[in-house]
Amino acid sequence: MIDINIEKPIAIIGLNREQKLNALNTRLYLELYNILQQLEINKEICAIIITGKGRAFSAGADIYEFYSMTQQAFAEFLKIARMVYDFIENMNKLVISAVNGYCLGGGFELALAGDLIIATKDALFGFPEITLGLIPGSGGTQRLARIVGRNKAKELILTAKFITAEEALSLNIISKIVDKELFLEEAKKLANNVCKFSADAIYKAKRAINEGIESPLSVSLSYEIELAVNLFNDNVKKKIEEFIYKKEKRSM
Repeated sequence: MIDINIEKPIAIIGLNREQKLNALNTRLYLELYNILQQLEINKEICAIIITGKGRAFSAGADIYEFYSMTQQAFAEFLKIARMVYDFIENMNKLVISAVNGYCLGGGFELALAGDLIIATKDALFGFPEITLGLIPGSGGTQRLARIVGRNKAKELILTAKFITAEEALSLNIISKIVDKELFLEEAKKLANNVCKFSADAIYKAKRAINEGIESPLSVSLSYEIELAVNLFNDNVKKKIEEFIYKKEKRSM
C-alpha cells in the first residue's frame, strides 16, 4: 500500500491506494509505521517526504473498515493512527507533507504531524468527521488548534468546511503553494535546503519547538538553552572559525 523511493539524503513515501483516494486503514498504518521505523535509524537519510499517489494525498480513514468495527476496535484503530502520527512528529528527521488534491480527516491529521506542509493549488483540506457524528480522533483537534487558534479550529471542525490551499496558506497551515507538475521537485528542493545543515541541530530545533510549545515559557527557555549548549562542540567551533576566516578575507 506504500511506495518508497530513496534519493539520498531524502526518502519519498507515497501512499498507494489510488483507487481509494489513499484512504487510511489499519494495514496501511502498520506498513507506514514499519517503514518509518526503518528510516528513523538510517543515518544516510536526513529528510522524508510523504505524499499520495493520484488525485489525493489522502481522503481520510477508510470508512468501509469502520463499518465492521466494534467500539473497542475503533478505539484500537485510533490508537494505531496516533502512534504513527506521534512517531512522525518526533522523528529525528525532517518530515515534509507534500499535499496533492484531497487532504481530509485522517489524511489531514497525517499532514499536520509533519514538520512542513507544501501543497498544490488544487489541494483541499478539511475535517468532515462531524458529518458522520464523529470528531477527529488522532490529533486533529489538538494539532490544528495549536496552528490556527481555538476559535478557527472550532469553525473548521464544527462546520466540516473544506478550505483551499490559498486559505490554508493564509492560516499558516501550509508553508508554500506549488505547481502540480513541480510539487515533488519543490519538496525535494526544500528538503535539500534543510539537509545541508547539521542533522543533530535539525532534530534539536524540532524538539525545542515541539516540546517547548507545550510548556510554560520559563521552562521552554531553559530547555532551549540546554539543547543549544548540548550542540556547542568542536564541529561548531570549526564552522565559526571558517565563517570568521571567510568574512575577514572578504574585507581585505
